[in-house]
Amino acid sequence: MEVIFPQDNRSSPEIRQVLPAGIPSCVHVAAIRITPEVMQSRLLKRVEPVFPTGVQPVEGTVILRVRVDKDGNVLKAEKINGSDALATPVIDAVKGWQYEPTLINGFPIEVETTVEVKLPR
Repeated sequence: MEVIFPQDNRSSPEIRQVLPAGIPSCVHVAAIRITPEVMQSRLLKRVEPVFPTGVQPVEGTVILRVRVDKDGNVLKAEKINGSDALATPVIDAVKGWQYEPTLINGFPIEVETTVEVKLPR
């Protein structure tokens, strides 16, 4: 938005909408947040966590913040809550997940969501 203040101080300021270059009337959004339930319905490929030989995974839940790219690949996964012992194998597995690409007005966009993985499955 652009505000132009008058020089004479007697009239009102002029307010103009400033639009970015590119698609007319379009504001660029880097990513949107989608609920875990919706993203679960868009999951195409799920990779299960792999634990080192001889190590039994303990029962527990790991909650991750996940960023999905425009092609549906997991770019980033970080632990929000859960066991540190479970977090690394779960993060490695979730990074192999594949989602349907998310489109806004026909254009792909990155997504942020939350993933909850319960062990053992």
